Amino acid sequence: MNENKILFSFKNQNCFLKFIGETKFFDCPPLNSFINNTISENISDNFVFDLTECTYLDSTSLGTIARTANYVIEKGGLKPIIYSTNNDINIILNSMGFGDAFTIIEGKPEEENFDLITPEKICSKEIADMILTAHKTLSDMNEKNFESFKDVIKYMDKSN
Repeated sequence: MNENKILFSFKNQNCFLKFIGETKFFDCPPLNSFINNTISENISDNFVFDLTECTYLDSTSLGTIARTANYVIEKGGLKPIIYSTNNDINIILNSMGFGDAFTIIEGKPEEENFDLITPEKICSKEIADMILTAHKTLSDMNEKNFESFKDVIKYMDKSN
């Protein structure tokens, strides 16, 4: 049985995030908090996403990752890097326009010593806000994404 988790490591002023198994919306609150803390505490502005052991990403996960790229690019930094060897993941990344916001490498990075991002409890309102923000981020990436997610965003905006 595959255990789903998100790991992190810091090396040479880079923040490495490794996704293992399926990453879904309920994994995003601790990921979102971790990324926000890493950025706000000036720990790192350079992100490397290792998706080589990831088997699935839902749209909220993709939006959380995309938001990181938006921040780095707005700040004038280098595009974040995504490593992926999973053809299904690569198809999703390319179909969502991630090639414009990330450097995508179809290979494996050097192995790092990782620690687990600790799961956290979060209220349903915070989860809803995070899901809405993630989908708005994806919609802003390109017209195709906008068309794909406009109804989700409209519904969630009404619910908030």
